[in-house]
Amino acid sequence: MSRHGRGYARMSLEPIRRLLGAIGSPEAAYPALHVTGTKGKGSTATLAAALLDRIGGPIGLYTSPHLESLFERVRVGDLDVSESEWIEGLERIRPAWEEAAASADDAARPTFFDVVTAFALDHFRRRAVRAAVVEVGLGGRLDSTNVVSTRVALVTNVSVDHAETLGRSPVAIAREKSGIIRGPIPVVTGVPPVTPAYGEIEAAARAAGARIVRLGFDVRVASFSPRSDENGPAGSTVTIGLPSGRTLKDLALGLLGRHQAGNAALALAACEAFEGGEIPLSDRDIAETLARVRIAGRAEPCGTAPPTLLDGAHNPAAALALRSVLDDHYPGRPVVLLFGASGDKDVAGMLKSLRPRVAFAVLTRVASPRAASTDDLRAASRRAGIACDAREEPLEALERARAIALERGALLVVTGSFYLVGALRSAVLAAARASAGTTTTTGGS
Repeated sequence: MSRHGRGYARMSLEPIRRLLGAIGSPEAAYPALHVTGTKGKGSTATLAAALLDRIGGPIGLYTSPHLESLFERVRVGDLDVSESEWIEGLERIRPAWEEAAASADDAARPTFFDVVTAFALDHFRRRAVRAAVVEVGLGGRLDSTNVVSTRVALVTNVSVDHAETLGRSPVAIAREKSGIIRGPIPVVTGVPPVTPAYGEIEAAARAAGARIVRLGFDVRVASFSPRSDENGPAGSTVTIGLPSGRTLKDLALGLLGRHQAGNAALALAACEAFEGGEIPLSDRDIAETLARVRIAGRAEPCGTAPPTLLDGAHNPAAALALRSVLDDHYPGRPVVLLFGASGDKDVAGMLKSLRPRVAFAVLTRVASPRAASTDDLRAASRRAGIACDAREEPLEALERARAIALERGALLVVTGSFYLVGALRSAVLAAARASAGTTTTTGGS
């Protein structure tokens, strides 16, 4: 696959349409809940898939990026696709992608993401899913996923990220994301109606004859309070009012952060829209489903010596959400940051967002061709007013950061890039098991 293009090097729907056409248009076999947004889309998609599966599965879930294994990207029900299923599925579509890759027309050659998307949609058909929850990879309008049979479109929020591809303003980015609104379908959104970006969502919905469900108006988070247990932060308790008029009181969310309360509200509203009315589950069933959801690398607590939080925040808006997690769940606790990022990200903006809670940062280079150098990270950290050290190798940086956090009685936060979190998650969990002296299990992505 790596011979046929990297990542999102070219945004076009032509290659994915050709691939899917060659294998019998699997995307037409089931309806989809299509999810985009600058942040929170993976968490919202995962919560929605869990709820729809509880209503009646099987439900397919397609998310990106992965942390530790490509297999994480495609799930049916509670299970990632196995290695043997990946091999079998890729071999099944290989003739189509090899033929496209050999085309003299560069626009027809599939990227890595095209091929993985085609695999996911075909796998869902072969597993006879009732529906699929599909997360956009990048943007929306020209993303490879924008071929699904959308029953509900969900736009979590809009802020500036991937500016070189999507545009340098929230309005331009909202225009790209609103491209998933195709036809007179329900549109659920967390984009505030007072913002110019919302105007793009509203205009696209009006043109398509779609109706909009708005977070904070039609669906509401009425209360939020952090929860803890003997091991530390354990999620939150929330009350959510739904478009149907139903109020779900004192729901226990397993995910940390008030932004996850908003994501849960969006997921619930999207499920109501998908089912065409009130969710056919009891309050208890909904509560049990939401409480069980854990997502690797999204404000994920790992261990106690030192207490460690893994979060793939990779833009200033996500860094602000992470800071809110720290304020809500770790009030007053000093923070040591282990930070690495891609060079095309707003590194200074991320560090400034986190600055009020960070006592010290250890900087490292992520394993990516686009990685920011440790020299650039040092400069950004100093501009943000954060004292820092640097280690070129992530594992060495982890040991340095752990030692400083233990010395200071601080929380260690690993963030800045999914590449960094994915590279270090196994080592962090192994250290947590060693310090606890027991074997533990961890949540899936």
